[in-house]
Amino acid sequence: SRFISGGGCGMATVAAPLYLGEIATTETRGALGSLAQLSVVVAIVVAQGLAALITLHLGLHWRLVLGLPAFIGAAQLALLPLLPETPRYLLS
Repeated sequence: SRFISGGGCGMATVAAPLYLGEIATTETRGALGSLAQLSVVVAIVVAQGLAALITLHLGLHWRLVLGLPAFIGAAQLALLPLLPETPRYLLS
């Protein structure tokens, strides 16, 4: 579970800035890449804080907290076909 979650996070960390770099204009490409990395770091901090809050104050079992991201991953996987093709791919 932890291995699969880590692999998915790693792929998302690479895929999001790559996609943003393809669709961004030259003027905004650097800013969008930096904001993508910043959003990943902020999301990790928020997720750790929420996990600590859930396990310590609400008393939920740690396995439930570890398994909850599977639902988010499944939703992202289900919505993946709705993403448009990249503009560079359509031009070639």
